[in-house]
Amino acid sequence: VAFEKYLLLNKLREEVKINEVLERQLCESGKLAAIGELAAGISHEINNPLGVISAFAQLILRKSYIEHQDREFLVKIVSESLKASEIIHKVLNYSRKKPVYEDISIHNVIQNSVFMVREYFSDLGIEINLDFQMKNDIIYGNIIDFQEIFLNFLTNAKDAIGQNGKIKISTENKIIKNKDYIKITVSDSGGGIPKENIPKIFEPFYTTKEAGKGTGLGLSINFKIIESYQGIIDVETDIGAGTKFYVYFQ
Repeated sequence: VAFEKYLLLNKLREEVKINEVLERQLCESGKLAAIGELAAGISHEINNPLGVISAFAQLILRKSYIEHQDREFLVKIVSESLKASEIIHKVLNYSRKKPVYEDISIHNVIQNSVFMVREYFSDLGIEINLDFQMKNDIIYGNIIDFQEIFLNFLTNAKDAIGQNGKIKISTENKIIKNKDYIKITVSDSGGGIPKENIPKIFEPFYTTKEAGKGTGLGLSINFKIIESYQGIIDVETDIGAGTKFYVYFQ
């Protein structure tokens, strides 16, 4: 009888623990759902005005007679608008248990990402060139993932250049071992990466930038996203010769 009571008590304890775990998961799901509803509700209302603010600021930047201080203010408006938009995207991603996957155009994502930074980069003397040789640029994925990839590459290239340089993004279809691949190359005219640093560049928080000027997360995030799509990322670089990142997707 005592042994049966012991087994019953153990069973009750296990059931209590299971119920506690389920309650916590339910509570967490409820929080995520609430965040998701809130984020989805405000994202459209906030993102549209942010896009308009950024677009008009970039249009004004194209004028040649702007005073230097006013130009700095406009560049700040564009960069802060981009940051706010990125935060909204991250909240949406966090709140979605199942990200939205669909057929997306790599070329459209690249063009949209470049549009977001072109005027800001231009003010730094950085030219962005696109070379689309790929005939089939459709890939099944989450558009926010791919936008983050290209914005991270662009930001990384900008930081490598500093001022007055070139960034080029090119695409092509490649057949490797009888398999079709999408190949994307992002190159910059920056100072290059020392060979001893190459094994570390995809590690989280690794950065050679000054304190406060970078988190060291951009390339590690790209590595993680690309890997999640069974993609491949490679780098070719040399001191004084710039850097090229190669990305392959099936």
